[in-house]
Amino acid sequence: MNRAEAELRAIAATTRKELRLMRRYPAEIVALAVWMLLLPLAYIAQARAFSGGGPASVAAFERRAGTDDYVAFLYLGWSVYLWITAVLWGPGLALRQERQRGSFETMFASPASRFTLLFGGAPAQIVPVLVVFASAAASMRLLFGVPLDGGDLVRWLAVLALAFPVLMALGAVFATASLSLQDASGALQISRGAFTLLCGVTYPLAVLPEPLRAVGEALPPTQVLDALRAVTAGHEGLAARLPGLAVLLGEAVVAAALAMALLWLSVRHARRAGKLGLF
Repeated sequence: MNRAEAELRAIAATTRKELRLMRRYPAEIVALAVWMLLLPLAYIAQARAFSGGGPASVAAFERRAGTDDYVAFLYLGWSVYLWITAVLWGPGLALRQERQRGSFETMFASPASRFTLLFGGAPAQIVPVLVVFASAAASMRLLFGVPLDGGDLVRWLAVLALAFPVLMALGAVFATASLSLQDASGALQISRGAFTLLCGVTYPLAVLPEPLRAVGEALPPTQVLDALRAVTAGHEGLAARLPGLAVLLGEAVVAAALAMALLWLSVRHARRAGKLGLF
């Protein structure tokens, strides 16, 4: 067996382990579907109440957001938010959890490459992504009558496939950075809050001050969210978004390389300090 085959077997084994955990302990997956149903409802109710039922407020929203469909706008915003949450709580804390269990040192004594240790479970993360967006599509269609069709779902899947690598790479960056943090959960909450503030989950980026808007527009989750909103309900074709989505693949390579470098530095420091197997 050559090295490539061995790495593929290691990735397959890690993926099977993650899928078995999801099957045996489905509470987190079910919670994602339920939160996807419930989270946007309060914001939709607020939007309808504050609009006063008049066309002027909807027109003002359309000028800033590029769409008058605030239901789809909010559901897609929260769907990407929950995707980020699943990445941070799952792959983002995976290395730290191994360290807490005392298996961190054993992991790094295995012949698997560092890349496999970081990204071996990534294929299994497709499941929570599909659950979130399936719940979003069902809620939008059945509760609010948003005119989604098969073409919209295909465009969503294309955007998700192109965006998946960069979000997994960002999760790996957080995973390696969290090894040196005393309170990783606090950093996770700050990261989620920053995403909500800067990426336009519940409001158009046009309402932010110029410096914050520039930062938000440069973040990969914002680009993913903009693409999903643009291709929904026939507002824009997928081809118009492909150049921006292709950039995300390049950003995924950069983020993955950064995660590998941070992992090397963290392990080197832990070995020198004699704390590789300690929390």
